Amino acid sequence: MRNFTIYLAGGMSGIPIEEYGKRRDQIRNLLITNKPDNLSLHIVDPSKYYNYDYKYHETEKEILRWELNKVRNSNLIIVDLTVEKSVGTIVELAIAYENKIPIIGVNADKENIHPWLEEICDRTFNNIETGINYVISYYLW
Repeated sequence: MRNFTIYLAGGMSGIPIEEYGKRRDQIRNLLITNKPDNLSLHIVDPSKYYNYDYKYHETEKEILRWELNKVRNSNLIIVDLTVEKSVGTIVELAIAYENKIPIIGVNADKENIHPWLEEICDRTFNNIETGINYVISYYLW
């Protein structure tokens, strides 16, 4: 059995949990439903551990260190680029990039995405389904 870890990045601060949660759940469901049988897939979704509606954490440092450790130990990052300005997401992507972890962007409005975000991602897609199909074909099989 092969192990593979995917980290789900994307802006959460100031966004209703229902909004970003729906997109993250869609990504997770597509991955789990279509993964190969011989693959043990671990999906790290920080919103399941930390969110801004229910403050279980004591400090921002706690979140920062936990999330960046998870990024460093992932095989792939999938970033929801719907939220254009998220400092946390930018930091996560920079750490992944420096650690040579592939980054796939979904929901990218390629007309409005910052050029550096386009460059830091290995590939971007303007919808979730196409991006996840790419991940399944090129990274999971």
